[in-house]
Amino acid sequence: MRTSKINAASIRRRRNLVAARTSELGAPLLKSAASLFARRNASSPESWRRGVLMGATHIGDILYNTASLRFLAERLPECKWYYFVTPPASQVLANNPFLAGCIDSLDALDSLDVAICYNSGGYWRELLEISRRGLANRVAYVHKGFSGLVTHEISINFPQLFPAYFRDLVSQLTGLTPTWSLRPEVFTIDRDVERAQSLWEELELDGTRPVLACFATSRQSLGVWPSKNFGAAIRQVEGARDIQTVLLGAPEDLSVLTDLKNAFGLRARVAAGKLELLELVAFLRRCTSVFSTDSGPRHLANAAGVQVTYIRNISFSHVEAGRYCETELDLAPQVEFVPAAKQAEVFSALDPVEIGNRVTAAVRDSWERNLAS
Repeated sequence: MRTSKINAASIRRRRNLVAARTSELGAPLLKSAASLFARRNASSPESWRRGVLMGATHIGDILYNTASLRFLAERLPECKWYYFVTPPASQVLANNPFLAGCIDSLDALDSLDVAICYNSGGYWRELLEISRRGLANRVAYVHKGFSGLVTHEISINFPQLFPAYFRDLVSQLTGLTPTWSLRPEVFTIDRDVERAQSLWEELELDGTRPVLACFATSRQSLGVWPSKNFGAAIRQVEGARDIQTVLLGAPEDLSVLTDLKNAFGLRARVAAGKLELLELVAFLRRCTSVFSTDSGPRHLANAAGVQVTYIRNISFSHVEAGRYCETELDLAPQVEFVPAAKQAEVFSALDPVEIGNRVTAAVRDSWERNLAS
C-alpha cells in the first residue's frame, strides 16, 4: 500500500487537505501527464546547466532565501541560476554573484534544465506551470500533495523558521549539512553607499548619537500592529532626548507617515521613498537600531546586520515567523493564527508606552555594544 506523503498538520484548511489527498490518489495519472509534456528525461543535479527559482515574491520571501543561494551555487557550479521575480523585490538580488540574473517571464528562458519550486506554503501553483511547459526536472515539496508532478522530492521538517525551509531544500539537493546562518545576504555597491550617505546628510543626522530607523507601515492587511500604536511607541522613545528617529517607508507611505508625525508631535525626520532597497540596506547599516512591523524592512534590517525590534504578525505561525537572527527582538504576544476578528483585542494588550520603553532599552544596548566594539 502506498504511504501518504501528506503532512496534514501543515494544511490548516479542510478543503486544501481534501485537494492534497485527491492529488495523491491521482499521482500516477499526474506523473504520466507530466511525462508526456516533458521534453527530455529527468536528470541528476550535477547535469543541470540552467535553472530557475520560483515561488513567493515578496521582499521578505526573497530575502529569506538569499542566505542559502551561496551554497546552492557553490555546490552546483556548472548551473546558472535565475530568479523568477518582479520589482521591487528583484532589487535585493542585484549584484548577487550567485545568480545569473532575474526574469519576470518564463518565456525569457527557452532552455531550462530545472525549476525549483521553493514556496513551502503553495508550491503546487508553480509546479503545475512548469509541468505544463515541459520541464523535465521539477524540484518541489510533496507535503501538500501533487507528488506525481515532482521529479526531485524535498521532504519538509514542519514547522520551523521560514528561511530554514529553503536551507533544507538546498541541503537535500547538495548533500550539505544545513547548519549555516539564516541571515539574509545582499550585495551593495559604492553607489548604494553614496546614496545612503547623501540621505544621512540631508536629514542632518548626528553620528555621535543613537539613530533609530522606524517602519510603521506594511503592505499586509492582517496581523500587523496598527500604525497609530507605532506612533505612540515612537513618541515614548523620543522621551530619551538623545535618540534620533527617522520614519522610513515606500513612496506611497509618505502621507501616512507625515500624518503620524503630526498626530503624535514626533521629532522624527520623514524619509519615505527616497532610497531603493539596497540603498536602504546601506542606510540601515549606519543606524543604531530598527523598529519595524513584521514586513520587508525587518528582513532588510537583518540583511544590514543591525539590531531590529519588531512586532511579529500574529496571523502567522509563531514558529515560522519567529526570530531567525540573533540581532532580532520580537515583542509580539506569544500567540499565532489569530483570526481577523480577534486581532484588535489581542493587540490591545500591547501597551505602546511599554513597547516604547523596550525599544529604547534595545537602542541603548545596541549603542553601547557598538561603542565597545
